[in-house]
Amino acid sequence: MEIDDLYEDLKDGLRLIALLQIISRQPIAAKYNRNPKMRIQKLENLNLIFGFMARNNMTITNIGSSDIVDGNSKLVLGLMWTIIKSYQVGEIAVDGVSGKDGLLLWVKRSLTDYPTVDVTNFTSSWTNGIAFCALIHKHYPTLLDFDSLSPNDAVENVSLAFGLMEAKFGIPQLLNVADVAGNPKPDDKSIMTYVSLLFQVFSIFYPKFG
Repeated sequence: MEIDDLYEDLKDGLRLIALLQIISRQPIAAKYNRNPKMRIQKLENLNLIFGFMARNNMTITNIGSSDIVDGNSKLVLGLMWTIIKSYQVGEIAVDGVSGKDGLLLWVKRSLTDYPTVDVTNFTSSWTNGIAFCALIHKHYPTLLDFDSLSPNDAVENVSLAFGLMEAKFGIPQLLNVADVAGNPKPDDKSIMTYVSLLFQVFSIFYPKFG
């Protein structure tokens, strides 16, 4: 199933059901409406999704089925982050440290050979693009000339990193370059999602680089 418009395409619950069944390896429900046209049918599908998430201890705060059917952008993104955090970031573990802290530990260990790159969070540490470029260079040094990069060229660095992530690793561009480059506090959830995808590419799909 393709998604052209996130807020519109999630309204009937079908893509969310497909996503959750793939990443959880569990059926959402024995039966659900596979061709929902009416609002009530869409709500029924979404109720099944929220029930599944609750049974799997996924914390959902102030988000309901009607919010998704109505295309509430903020709450749709909140729901997607809950799923990402539970099944992508949440499952990351490095030496017994899991989730967000485990992901940060992986970054720090990956960049021990880059003394000028100091990553302490998932916001301001990434705004000049150097940390993204360093992670890529650590695992695939032929893809970029790291020594030629300047932390003062934030737009160029972020553009380079995002372009390589999409072209070489199939990681879609989740943010505009302007959302990160020079932004004192970019969206931490989006940054974490990006980094967790790099973790999967380098530590899972290519474990020799882990």
